Amino acid sequence: MSRWLLILAAVMVIGCSSQGGSTAVPSASPEPSASPEPTASLEPSATAEAPISVVGDSETGASDSFELAGGSYEVAWTMTADTAGCYLALAFRPRIDGPSIMNHVKLLPEAKPYSGTFLWLTAQPGTYVLQQDRSGSGRCIGPWSATITRR
Repeated sequence: MSRWLLILAAVMVIGCSSQGGSTAVPSASPEPSASPEPTASLEPSATAEAPISVVGDSETGASDSFELAGGSYEVAWTMTADTAGCYLALAFRPRIDGPSIMNHVKLLPEAKPYSGTFLWLTAQPGTYVLQQDRSGSGRCIGPWSATITRR
Protein backbone atom coordinates (compact mmCIF):
# COMPACT_ATOMS: atom_id res chain seq x y z
CA MET A 1 0.00 0.00 0.00
CA SER A 2 2.82 2.41 0.80
CA ARG A 3 4.29 1.70 -2.62
CA TRP A 4 1.06 2.97 -4.25
CA LEU A 5 1.11 6.07 -2.09
CA LEU A 6 4.66 6.81 -3.19
CA ILE A 7 3.71 6.35 -6.86
CA LEU A 8 0.66 8.62 -6.43
CA ALA A 9 2.76 11.26 -4.70
CA ALA A 10 5.38 11.08 -7.48
CA VAL A 11 2.70 11.50 -10.16
CA MET A 12 1.29 14.55 -8.34
CA VAL A 13 4.73 16.15 -8.00
CA ILE A 14 5.58 15.50 -11.65
CA GLY A 15 2.19 16.84 -12.75
CA CYS A 16 2.65 20.04 -10.75
CA SER A 17 6.15 20.67 -11.99
CA SER A 18 5.21 20.19 -15.64
CA GLN A 19 2.64 22.98 -15.32
CA GLY A 20 5.22 25.25 -13.72
CA GLY A 21 2.99 25.89 -10.72
CA SER A 22 1.26 28.73 -12.55
CA THR A 23 -2.42 29.32 -12.02
CA ALA A 24 -2.65 31.95 -14.76
CA VAL A 25 -5.27 31.36 -17.40
CA PRO A 26 -3.98 31.96 -20.90
CA SER A 27 -5.74 34.80 -22.63
CA ALA A 28 -6.71 35.09 -26.23
CA SER A 29 -4.28 37.07 -28.32
CA PRO A 30 -5.34 40.67 -28.63
CA GLU A 31 -6.93 41.79 -31.84
CA PRO A 32 -5.16 44.56 -33.67
CA SER A 33 -6.63 47.88 -32.61
CA ALA A 34 -7.95 50.35 -35.09
CA SER A 35 -6.09 53.62 -35.20
CA PRO A 36 -7.92 56.24 -33.13
CA GLU A 37 -9.96 58.93 -34.84
CA PRO A 38 -8.43 62.40 -34.53
CA THR A 39 -10.35 64.36 -31.90
CA ALA A 40 -8.62 67.73 -31.97
CA SER A 41 -10.91 70.50 -30.81
CA LEU A 42 -10.21 74.17 -30.49
CA GLU A 43 -13.19 74.77 -28.22
CA PRO A 44 -12.66 74.77 -24.43
CA SER A 45 -13.96 71.79 -22.51
CA ALA A 46 -17.30 72.01 -20.71
CA THR A 47 -15.48 72.29 -17.37
CA ALA A 48 -13.29 75.21 -18.48
CA GLU A 49 -14.21 78.41 -16.74
CA ALA A 50 -12.80 81.82 -17.60
CA PRO A 51 -11.29 83.83 -14.72
CA ILE A 52 -13.78 86.17 -13.07
CA SER A 53 -12.66 89.70 -12.12
CA VAL A 54 -14.63 91.63 -9.50
CA VAL A 55 -14.31 94.90 -7.58
CA GLY A 56 -15.77 95.89 -4.25
CA ASP A 57 -18.47 98.55 -4.18
CA SER A 58 -17.31 101.63 -2.24
CA GLU A 59 -20.46 101.61 -0.08
CA THR A 60 -21.24 97.93 0.53
CA GLY A 61 -17.77 96.44 -0.01
CA ALA A 62 -19.44 93.75 -2.16
CA SER A 63 -18.83 92.68 -5.74
CA ASP A 64 -21.49 92.07 -8.35
CA SER A 65 -22.81 88.50 -8.33
CA PHE A 66 -21.09 85.79 -10.39
CA GLU A 67 -21.51 82.08 -11.10
CA LEU A 68 -19.05 79.36 -10.08
CA ALA A 69 -19.18 75.85 -11.51
CA GLY A 70 -17.79 74.40 -8.27
CA GLY A 71 -14.42 72.90 -7.42
CA SER A 72 -11.14 74.55 -6.47
CA TYR A 73 -10.45 78.25 -7.02
CA GLU A 74 -7.52 80.59 -6.55
CA VAL A 75 -8.42 84.14 -5.57
CA ALA A 76 -5.84 86.83 -6.39
CA TRP A 77 -6.74 90.05 -4.56
CA THR A 78 -5.45 93.62 -4.37
CA MET A 79 -6.34 96.22 -1.77
CA THR A 80 -5.22 99.59 -0.56
CA ALA A 81 -5.29 99.58 3.25
CA ASP A 82 -6.93 102.74 4.58
CA THR A 83 -5.15 102.56 7.97
CA ALA A 84 -2.09 100.80 9.36
CA GLY A 85 -2.72 97.52 11.14
CA CYS A 86 -6.16 96.82 9.68
CA TYR A 87 -7.50 93.42 8.62
CA LEU A 88 -8.69 92.62 5.13
CA ALA A 89 -11.63 90.25 5.52
CA LEU A 90 -13.15 88.89 2.28
CA ALA A 91 -16.07 86.46 2.34
CA PHE A 92 -17.80 84.44 -0.36
CA ARG A 93 -21.56 84.82 0.19
CA PRO A 94 -24.65 83.76 -1.78
CA ARG A 95 -25.84 87.40 -1.74
CA ILE A 96 -24.82 90.76 -0.24
CA ASP A 97 -24.88 90.50 3.58
CA GLY A 98 -25.87 86.82 3.28
CA PRO A 99 -24.28 84.05 5.33
CA SER A 100 -20.55 83.64 4.88
CA ILE A 101 -19.59 80.48 2.94
CA MET A 102 -15.79 80.94 2.94
CA ASN A 103 -13.61 83.61 4.58
CA HIS A 104 -10.12 84.99 4.10
CA VAL A 105 -8.58 87.33 6.67
CA LYS A 106 -5.20 89.03 6.27
CA LEU A 107 -3.42 91.60 8.47
CA LEU A 108 -2.22 94.62 6.47
CA PRO A 109 0.38 96.29 8.71
CA GLU A 110 0.76 99.61 6.84
CA ALA A 111 -1.56 102.02 5.02
CA LYS A 112 -0.46 101.15 1.47
CA PRO A 113 -1.41 98.89 -1.48
CA TYR A 114 -1.24 95.10 -1.00
CA SER A 115 -1.89 91.99 -3.05
CA GLY A 116 -2.09 88.30 -2.27
CA THR A 117 -3.75 85.00 -3.10
CA PHE A 118 -5.74 82.34 -1.30
CA LEU A 119 -7.40 79.06 -2.29
CA TRP A 120 -10.98 77.90 -1.94
CA LEU A 121 -10.82 74.13 -2.42
CA THR A 122 -14.45 73.11 -1.79
CA ALA A 123 -16.64 75.57 -3.68
CA GLN A 124 -20.11 74.30 -4.50
CA PRO A 125 -21.73 75.33 -7.80
CA GLY A 126 -23.82 78.47 -7.42
CA THR A 127 -24.16 82.24 -7.47
CA TYR A 128 -21.88 84.23 -5.19
CA VAL A 129 -20.66 87.70 -4.27
CA LEU A 130 -17.26 88.42 -2.75
CA GLN A 131 -17.83 90.88 0.08
CA GLN A 132 -15.43 92.78 2.27
CA ASP A 133 -16.43 92.35 5.92
CA ARG A 134 -16.40 95.83 7.40
CA SER A 135 -17.98 94.95 10.74
CA GLY A 136 -15.98 95.19 13.94
CA SER A 137 -12.97 97.27 14.76
CA GLY A 138 -9.74 97.00 12.86
CA ARG A 139 -11.26 96.09 9.49
CA CYS A 140 -9.81 97.66 6.33
CA ILE A 141 -12.28 99.71 4.33
CA GLY A 142 -10.15 100.71 1.32
CA PRO A 143 -10.86 99.76 -2.31
CA TRP A 144 -10.25 96.15 -3.36
CA SER A 145 -10.45 93.92 -6.44
CA ALA A 146 -10.04 90.20 -7.06
CA THR A 147 -9.68 87.67 -9.87
CA ILE A 148 -11.16 84.22 -9.25
CA THR A 149 -9.59 81.41 -11.32
CA ARG A 150 -10.66 77.77 -11.37
CA ARG A 151 -7.84 75.30 -10.57
